[in-house]
Amino acid sequence: MDRLHQPKALIDNYLLIIGGDGLIGKRFKVLCNQNSYPYIATSRRKTRESNTIFWDLARPETWSIPDNIKCAVFCSAITDMANCNQNKNHSYLINVINTVKLIEKLTMNGVFVSFLSSNQVFDGEVALNSTSHPLNPKTEYGKQKAETENLISNFSPLVSIIRLTKVVHAGLNIFNSWVKKLKKNETITAFNDYFCAPVDIKLCTEAIYRITTQKCSGIWHVSPKNQISYSEIATLIAKGISLETSLVNSCSAKDHSKLDHIPKNTTLDASPTTKLLNLEFPIAEKVISKFLTKMEVS
Repeated sequence: MDRLHQPKALIDNYLLIIGGDGLIGKRFKVLCNQNSYPYIATSRRKTRESNTIFWDLARPETWSIPDNIKCAVFCSAITDMANCNQNKNHSYLINVINTVKLIEKLTMNGVFVSFLSSNQVFDGEVALNSTSHPLNPKTEYGKQKAETENLISNFSPLVSIIRLTKVVHAGLNIFNSWVKKLKKNETITAFNDYFCAPVDIKLCTEAIYRITTQKCSGIWHVSPKNQISYSEIATLIAKGISLETSLVNSCSAKDHSKLDHIPKNTTLDASPTTKLLNLEFPIAEKVISKFLTKMEVS
């Protein structure tokens, strides 16, 4: 029987995954299945999957909230920074205006919502920013996330804001392209002054899942305690393939990049999240080593 059309007595407590086709949305569906937690996912693509419904974040008329939704995770957004810059009006409509409208609609129906934000709401001048540190975004994407955070805070206590650093997974394009080039003995270029604080997608999603299903309102950070430069990552990848690290061309992002902002620090203070969930976020080097194992490049 189609789960969306079961008698109400058989439906208990659904989790709504807004943006089930995205990177974290897909992983979230896997996690729900592993935990036997019933979910309904939304998609901009029309599908016959029984637990997926059609929603378009650009079209509020499509937002029909199913019965028995108790909590939701907001995974849908325009995250590409170049896209946010080049299409400011459209990205602002999606990432701010309609996101706030939808979260308001959900909370008015008693649904607890976890909103995924970013370390880019900060300027990167301070390491291990606390949840109460003043927001000072320097990128268009960060500005949109910060504005949405401020607006949805009015819907507390039915909202959690979860700020993420760099989510690492086996399909990450930049690292995979480096692996391919290195295997061909081609030189790769990586910045020695551009940093990230990597978190494994599996552990990241587990943290989001627990915060959402336990309805932990407030602001939470998901981040390792340290950061790593992209040239250091490239060197680790080269070593993992047992190739000469001389294939890595280490250079400054200031001289070779059109990046809007080069933050000095990318880490967040995740100690309250660690304490709440009893989850430890490994240091950057361990996350990259795990990535290399998944890539089977050694």
